This record gives sequence, C-alpha cells and structure tokens, in this order.
Amino acid sequence: MAKPASPEIHLVDYWNILVRRRRTIALFTVALMVVVLVGTALMPREYTASATVQIDPKAPRVYNSGASVTESVPVSAWGASLQLYYTTQYRLMESLPVLEEAVRKLREEHAVSDFDEAENPAKLLRNMMTVKPDPETQLVHVMVTTDDPDKSALFADAIAQAYLDKKVERTFEDSRLAVEWLSEQLAIYRDKKVRSDEEVERYRFEHSLVGVEDNSHVSMGTLEKLQSDWTAAHSRRVAAEAAYEGLRDLVRTQSSIVVAAHLADQEPLLRDSLDRRAELLREKGRLEARYKSKHPEVVEVSAELAKVEEGIKEFIGEILAARKAKLALSTTEEETIARAIEEAQQSLQSMTDHLIALKLLESQADRDERFYRDLDTRLTEVGISQFLQASNARLIENAVPPQAPASPRPLLNFLMSIVLGLVGGSALALIQEYFDFAIRSVEDVAAYLDAPFLGMVPKVESAQIEELQTADGQLLYVQARPRSAVSEALRSIRTHPFFRMAGGRSRRLLVTSSIPREGKSFVSANLSGILAQSNLKVLLIDADMRKPTVHKLFGIPNDAGLVDVVGGTAELSEVVKHTSAGVHVLSAGIAGENPADFVGHETIERVLAEAETMYDVVVLDSPPISAVADAAVFAAACDGFIFVVDGSRTSRAIARPSIDRLREANTNLLGVVINKVGTGAAGYGYGYGYGYGYGYGYGYGEQEEGRPASSGGRR
Repeated sequence: MAKPASPEIHLVDYWNILVRRRRTIALFTVALMVVVLVGTALMPREYTASATVQIDPKAPRVYNSGASVTESVPVSAWGASLQLYYTTQYRLMESLPVLEEAVRKLREEHAVSDFDEAENPAKLLRNMMTVKPDPETQLVHVMVTTDDPDKSALFADAIAQAYLDKKVERTFEDSRLAVEWLSEQLAIYRDKKVRSDEEVERYRFEHSLVGVEDNSHVSMGTLEKLQSDWTAAHSRRVAAEAAYEGLRDLVRTQSSIVVAAHLADQEPLLRDSLDRRAELLREKGRLEARYKSKHPEVVEVSAELAKVEEGIKEFIGEILAARKAKLALSTTEEETIARAIEEAQQSLQSMTDHLIALKLLESQADRDERFYRDLDTRLTEVGISQFLQASNARLIENAVPPQAPASPRPLLNFLMSIVLGLVGGSALALIQEYFDFAIRSVEDVAAYLDAPFLGMVPKVESAQIEELQTADGQLLYVQARPRSAVSEALRSIRTHPFFRMAGGRSRRLLVTSSIPREGKSFVSANLSGILAQSNLKVLLIDADMRKPTVHKLFGIPNDAGLVDVVGGTAELSEVVKHTSAGVHVLSAGIAGENPADFVGHETIERVLAEAETMYDVVVLDSPPISAVADAAVFAAACDGFIFVVDGSRTSRAIARPSIDRLREANTNLLGVVINKVGTGAAGYGYGYGYGYGYGYGYGYGEQEEGRPASSGGRR
C-alpha cells in the first residue's frame, strides 16, 4: 500500500497547534520569567556614565590666510571619506595609547588604584568603555560602565580628556612634519626653478630664437610676398609659353609671309619688310608685262624680292627664338620663387617647432616658479599656524555620576522574558508537534490512516465518571448527561454506520482500537446508550475476556457472560442483563488462563446470529488489535467496525498497521473516532472540555512510558 501523503499545512493549523499546546507555551514562559527574575535579582548593579565630545570634520582656523596644518600634510584624514574619518576617530578613542594615557591620569591626578593589579590596565579599561556616536550630529559619547557611579563618571572624563590631549599632541606633531616636508619640497623646487630658467635661455640661443617670438609676423609676411611673386611669375610663364607655342605652331603650318602678316601689328620692322615686298611684287609685275623674265631689270627686281622674303623669314625666326628665350626666363623665375617659398616654409615650420618647444619650456619654468612661491608661502603660514591652530575635537559635556543603575533593568528583562518565553514556547510547541505522531485531526485520519472520519469525542476525567455512581449502581455518561458535548458527539457518530452499510443498517457493530487505554469501551458503551435512546433494542457484548471493563461502566456483576455462552454452559437470554440506560449487556464472564480457546469464528457467528434474532443492533467491545488476535475474528463476524484512537497519544505507526490487519481479514471499516479530544484540539468546536479514564492492562503497556497508570484515561 502506498505511503499516504502529508496533509497541506495552513496558518490556521499553526494557530491550532499553539492553542492545543498552550500549556507548554505557558509553562515555558513562566519558567523563563522566573529564571530571568531570579537572575536579575542576583545580578550586580552596574552604572554607566557618559562624557560627550564634539568632533568637527575640519579644525577651526585662527590664522585665516591659509589652510589648516592638517590640510597641508600630504597623507591626512581629509583624503578619505567623512565616514571613514569618523570611524577612525572612534577607533582612536579605544586605542591603547589613549587608554594608557587615561590610566596614567587616573593614577597620578586622582589616585585611582583599580588598575594596579591588572596585567594590562588599558585593556581592562577598554572592556569598561563604549563609544556611541550620536546620529546626525558631530557628537560622540564616551560611556564607561562600573559598579561605582562616581568612578564611571571619572573614568569617562579621563578617557575623553586623554583623547583630546592626544589630538593636540598629534596636531603639533603634524605641524612639525608639515614644516619638515614643506622645507624639503621648497629646496627641491628652488633647484627645479633654476634649472628650468637656464634651460629656456639655452634653448633660445641654440636655435637663434632671441626676439623671434616677438617678430614672428615678419617671417609670415615674407612668405606671403613670395607667394604673391610666384603667382605673378607663374602667370608670366604661362603667357610666354602660350605665345611661344602659338607662334611655333603657326610657323610649322603656315608660310613665312602669312606668319609675318600675323606678326606685322606687333613688329614694325616686319611690317616695313612686308610693304617693301609688296612694292617689289608690283614692280616685278610691271616689268614682266614689258620684258622677258630674263631681262636684266626683271632679274634685278626678282633678286631683291627674294632677298626681302629671306629677311622676313630670318626675322620670324628671331622672334620665335626671342619668345622661347622669354619662356625659359619665365620658367626659371617661377622655379626660383617656388624654391624660395619652400625654403621660407621650412624655415617658418622649424621656427614654429622651436617656438612651441620654447613655450613648453617656459610653461614648465612658470609652473616650477609657482610651486616654489606657493611652497614658500605655505611654509610661512604653517610656521605661524602651528602655534595658532585649534583642535577639531573638544569636550562638550563632562560625565555626571548616574543616579540609577544601567543594568540590570528589571522591567525590561521582565518584558523580554515574556516575549522570549512566548516565542521560545511557541517554537517548543511546534517542535513537539513535529515529533508528535498522534492522530489528532480529520486531516490526520485521511492522510495517515486512509479511512473515513466519524467524529471526535471530548475528553472526560475519571473523577466525573466516579460522580455517576448511585446507590442503585453506575449510570452511563450519556444517560446522566444527555445534553453534554460527549452525548452530542456520539449522536453525530451514530448516524454514520447506518448509512455506510449494505442495506442501510448495521446489525453487528464492532468497536476496537490499536492499544489499551484509547477509550474504546467508553465509546462502545455510550454509543450503545445513544442507540438505545433511538428506540433501538441494543445488545452490548464485552468481547474482551482478558480485561473486561463494560460491566464496570454499567455497575453490573461479571459473574457470567460471553465465556459461558460460547462454552455452552449458559443460554444467551440467561446471562444478558438489562441496565437502566436501556442497553442489554452481555459481560465477558470469567475466562480461564487461555481465553483464546473460547474464541472461534463459528462460535462467535453462532452467538451473533442468535443475538440478531432478539436485538436490533449488536455492539461488540473487542480487545485491542495489537494486543491479541481476537479482534480480527470478531471483526470478520460483524457487518462493520469502528476504530477508536486516542487523540492525545495514539501513534500513526501503531494505528495504521492495526487497521491494515483488519482490512486484510476482509472486514468493513466504517470509520475512525478520535477520542479524548481536548478543548483546544484542531477541528473540535464544541467548546467543552471533559476527561475520563480507567486503568486498563494487558500483559504489556498497562502504563504509558512517563505516565502513571492511575492518571485516568478511557479504554
């Protein structure tokens, strides 16, 4: 069979646990309160006094022309965060040098001998003190706790004053260190300033920069003039090149006369030559019209004409050569100016680089000079401020001897004991619940027993059972208190069996449990009484022949009973006894040493069959399942059985195997009844609290471990 799952836990379940175990919580709380109150009464009285010191982030300056001395020290508290600074001050208050100074003051100035026997007086004083900053302020409280209020105040003042003295001593030490450091730095920067100035002057002379930085625009003007000249020379070279190439192309493609005509407007001599040629051509034409071509006059004119044309050609060649020469001159001029521009640019770039380098050197020299002057000024200020600077910590309030002890605090301890008692008691209750495997609720029945739930029966004390004794015998509880919570619970349980059986009615009903003292006899007897109140004829058979109990509940004798009927020595009708509760009871009778010899399915079936002819309902109160094997025989002969568990102690590990044993015998489980339920039990809402109990003993387990057998408890 699969292991049942644990039920889901809700907040209300925890509350029910705490309510059910409220006695544990109360006892734990009361015990803790008693311990705390006794401990408080025995504790020695301690008194706490407090001296208040103000610590500013920066020291006030009397000499206002410069920074404070501590700001001049290269390694100082001001380089850290404000929180870190204050934390450091708190640690300084607790440091051994400060506490040793405080102990010295107490010994020498106040003749305190409390620390004479101490191996380490400073550590002893540290154990007495507490540094407590005041939030959102610059105040800190130096608190000392002793058994003497006057000494507490005296020790607190001594520690605060020792801290202030150490602060002043450290301030002067910082000033001395600052003067030494500034003097060293001043000598260093004096040398650096001299070297920087010398390097600037040397660089100027080496690169001929004396005065250049003031007339650098001259070089730039020269470069601009050269660039303008180059532009003009370039234009002339382009014009000369165009004139030369145009004339050269014309000479190559045209005759000298055409070229001469083209150049005639520019060259007067060439124009005269063309005019002379024109005259000779006219003269030659006139002569050729009159004479032959070889006529002397014609020959003479032709010779002169050829000479003039040759002269024109030679003159054109001279013009072309002149233009070529002009082009070469223009090209040379342009190239010369371009080289001059390049040289000027290089010279200007070099000068610029040198000037930049010079500026850097001059800047470094200026910085060295400023550092030198600042250090010189700071050295003067520190030399003065070391005598004028005030401390940034001062005593605000002296410690006052306390009137009341700081500890112990009875009221606070009492309240804390209540709170801790409730918390601890609740935790203890939850731990007990965790290790408590009893069946206490409907959820436990469903989850751990996998069985129907019939109801819960409140707890009844044994003293209440004894009150039911009368002169005529013993009254049944539901008979004496028909309107009680127990009666109401049993009436609710009564309705279940009749609707869970085939045919709608249970004729044979077995009531059993796992172990003794779970109250099954009480449940079977009173459930029979409830059935009898419903106008049913009910026979209650005490089938527990080893430890019979039913006859005690009804106050009847046990001289004859089931043993006699089963053994054939008596008839059923002869030994059944009628009670005032309306229930007919067949007690167990007096069995021999081995009651198992009387128990068998056939004999039990015979008795029950005979009883069914006479009664509406037959209820069997059987022995516990785990004690003997009789219960399985009785259950097999019944229409169904009710399983009773003690809600205060029945373990799941015992109840589940017992139910499984009966199921394996092909019996019908009608449901589970949780018995002996207290008023705080989860799921029980009657609001009553009862208890009952009887001694029940088999060969084992007659007394629970850790519980007296006479404590009472139902079977």
